[in-house]
Amino acid sequence: MPEAHDVIRKKLGARPGEGLIVAVVDTGVDFDHPDLKDRLLPGLNLITPGKPPQDDHGHGTMVAGVIVGQGTYDQTTGKSQGVAGIAPGAKMIPIKALDSLGRGDSRTVAEGIMAAVSQGADVIVLSLTDPVYSTQMVEALKEAEAKGVVVIAAAGNDASRTHYPAAYPTVVGVGALDKNDRPTYYTNYGDGVDLVAYGEGIYTTALRNGPSSDKSYATESGTSLAAPQVAGIALLVKQMDPTRSALDIRDILRATAEPVPGSSRGVTGFGRIDALKAVMSSSVPPLLKGNTTQSKSAFLALDKDVRLSLSPGEARWYAFDPPYAGTITFSQAGLKSGTEIRMEQVDDRGKVLNTQYLKGGSDGKNITFAVSKAKAYFRLTLVTPAQSSSQALFILKPRFTIYTSPYAASSTPDKAYPIEETMPLSLAQPLVGTLPHDREKAWFRYTAPVSGRLTIYAESDDPSLDLVLYVQKGKDLKRIDENGPTIGLLYEETVIDVRQGETILIGLENFTQVGVNAEYRLGLRLDPPDPEAKTGGSALSDERPLRPEQAPFLQLGTVWYSYFERPDERLYVWLDVPKDVYIEFAWSELRPNATLTLKLQKKGAEQKQIGNIERRIIVGDRGNGRTVLSLTSGMYSVLISVSEVERQFFTFTARQIDSPFTDIRTHWARPSIEAMFQAGLISGYPDGRFRPDQPVTRAELIVMLTGRLNAPLSERPSEFIFKDVPVNHWAAAQLQTAYELDLMRGYPDRTLRPDAFVTRSELVNILARALKQTPDSGFTKQNGDPSALASLFSDVSKEAWYANDLSIIASLHYLSGYPDGTFRPQGMATRAEVMTLINKIWPVR
Repeated sequence: MPEAHDVIRKKLGARPGEGLIVAVVDTGVDFDHPDLKDRLLPGLNLITPGKPPQDDHGHGTMVAGVIVGQGTYDQTTGKSQGVAGIAPGAKMIPIKALDSLGRGDSRTVAEGIMAAVSQGADVIVLSLTDPVYSTQMVEALKEAEAKGVVVIAAAGNDASRTHYPAAYPTVVGVGALDKNDRPTYYTNYGDGVDLVAYGEGIYTTALRNGPSSDKSYATESGTSLAAPQVAGIALLVKQMDPTRSALDIRDILRATAEPVPGSSRGVTGFGRIDALKAVMSSSVPPLLKGNTTQSKSAFLALDKDVRLSLSPGEARWYAFDPPYAGTITFSQAGLKSGTEIRMEQVDDRGKVLNTQYLKGGSDGKNITFAVSKAKAYFRLTLVTPAQSSSQALFILKPRFTIYTSPYAASSTPDKAYPIEETMPLSLAQPLVGTLPHDREKAWFRYTAPVSGRLTIYAESDDPSLDLVLYVQKGKDLKRIDENGPTIGLLYEETVIDVRQGETILIGLENFTQVGVNAEYRLGLRLDPPDPEAKTGGSALSDERPLRPEQAPFLQLGTVWYSYFERPDERLYVWLDVPKDVYIEFAWSELRPNATLTLKLQKKGAEQKQIGNIERRIIVGDRGNGRTVLSLTSGMYSVLISVSEVERQFFTFTARQIDSPFTDIRTHWARPSIEAMFQAGLISGYPDGRFRPDQPVTRAELIVMLTGRLNAPLSERPSEFIFKDVPVNHWAAAQLQTAYELDLMRGYPDRTLRPDAFVTRSELVNILARALKQTPDSGFTKQNGDPSALASLFSDVSKEAWYANDLSIIASLHYLSGYPDGTFRPQGMATRAEVMTLINKIWPVR
């Protein structure tokens, strides 16, 4: 920062920030603070109109000091007195829009923004968050943009998706870094983050108990401290050229930011704010560079405006990362009449999926593309410029809308969706839907299969969707709205008594009645009635199949309801498998962490047993679970038993699926993953996913590898020498085995770091060690030829510690690197890559 200040003083002969005004819309500011009082304008109190905006909480004073603090800093000695702000020459408008508890609402904050604009603010800082979209805020931000006012907002401290106002299109959202240039554990992330700044241990001004108080300073952390740093630098950029628009300043801040090593656009935005580079920019630098091929696509944020430039005939690549399936609608501003840009949607293999044209002038209309929950690539080409030699400079405005769920038509009780026909009775396997449109409701109809007590649970995955739950039983309509984002609870729940055959209507809506990009989950649980309650209907205790001869046939895809009276009871069903397929068995509403035993006996002619499969599975934390088996055609007797259960309904289903994992159906590594699954070497995660693109941990790699090598597991895990692998670690035996086979070594501090991700260089080292222990038919030498690596990989030296191992793997054609000729040794190896390599080296026959 001192270097940036020196530039201001030398070029302008002025104090940093001099002649400019910043507004802090917050809890007010301490007017008596010695580091602030000389820079404060009268301001406005929206909480108690007519009174000064004196801080009665402390948050606003903390923010103010970062920007206009009048303390001093001696660059030579490194000593400071008070707090030296980033723009100490600026004036500040304190606007109190939050009360003494730091609470407020979007209407009041919007009013504060409008007041700041009318009072001549150049920059507005909002170190506050609100999960709810507000049309009043949108209008206020439009006014600020039109008047050239830059708005900076904190991303938030929830370790979740960035909320408003940081997520609005023209706002600069700011996340937080720790002192090691890593995102803090609490900083919010996602497309709402434009920049990051340091947010840990920030020394700043503090609210005092009175004019004579000596407690004037404090060290604080959070994105609320990062945002005012960016606001202060925005003032300096504006000071260097007062004619710059709000968009100019946003682009300068973004384009001059320093990318954060090891982080992505969705976490740290364009990077860490760089004050000196921003101040030194004499013009607006290009925001995105080098994106001339699909592999170099520049990532753009959804719902954030971005200025782009295209030359005649030039194609540029851009990518988005939608959080859900849905649509992206593009509009533009500034594109001249007669100019036409071709937008091609392209899949990850380069195939064009959809082509539309974005036109300038009065012909310009919005264009919309359907996208899945995966990277969406677009190629933009300037095909008809207004003048053949002119560039097209315009603002692209992408807007994302979540998919419309199948229940959109169920907007009234008479159109209620019959959920008993489509979903199991489960809180753990709920129905998932959306409410993307304003004033939208969703209604569902449920008919109780037996009498009991019905729990209805509705949950949102994002605070922007504040659910209201309606339950209608007969003529009685009940509205449940006890929780919400203000208290950190995103669910509503109720319990009612039901009789067999009784129909219940269930409705959902967003409290704000604003359409949002979020999903809800609606789940049900039917518990046995109180034994002494007379609810009518039939119970199942006398009909339960406690012996094989009582077993009913379970049709694939149907839900079976039954009931456990006591622990370790055995229930039986018959299952007819028509062909060789994957069968998913799923259950719900059991006691969490109980052990479920599933035993299948295949019957041949005259009911003779010709095969036996047994699985023991720990029930999930929410009482649910699933397992997938690869079964051959035939008739199976299925035994189900559960420990630690008493008087409890449960549901059980068996259905045919086309893949053992829900997230590999179109994945390039599917053949290897399925081969390993069929061999019984992998099982995936409890939620049914394999997570193929997730980095693999050291423990996961060793479990996969020792399983494939059929290595006898060590019987001495208790003697393991590494202090971070306790005896009860889930992979202790496999890790001990790997150590004894010399497949992996530990670290000098006697740790193995089993949960650390494996780099590609570490992966080839471990695989080469395994090859030497159990060589395949193509392995004939103990050492590779590192000198040949230069011709294979441009980023690997023959002196690299893993060079010999890599040469072994590469010489056997197990690994070929990336299309650009690199190996990327420090990149993280994914679970899919590991599966593919293991299956290449030791194929499953």
